Amino acid sequence: MRSGASYPETALRLGTGDHLALYTDGLLEARSFSGELYGFERIQALFAGRPTAAQAADAAVAFWQDDDITVLALTRLGTEDESAAQYAAPIVSPA
Repeated sequence: MRSGASYPETALRLGTGDHLALYTDGLLEARSFSGELYGFERIQALFAGRPTAAQAADAAVAFWQDDDITVLALTRLGTEDESAAQYAAPIVSPA
């Protein structure tokens, strides 16, 4: 992203049970030891199972990857549902 640049906005409405996942190219471009990309077909199969963000990142790591991976996965809950979300952040120690 660039300072001063303008980007288009899109609005969408998630219905109860809808799942939205956003990910960086590190997931899509994970490469096996033989050089094969994780690719769009695996991405589609992976997200068809509605994984958590951690499960999606773990799938790319298991395939092998050498780039950073960021995944955000959201599921709209019903009003009576309780969230099972868990939040984790890396611990960074000063050098």
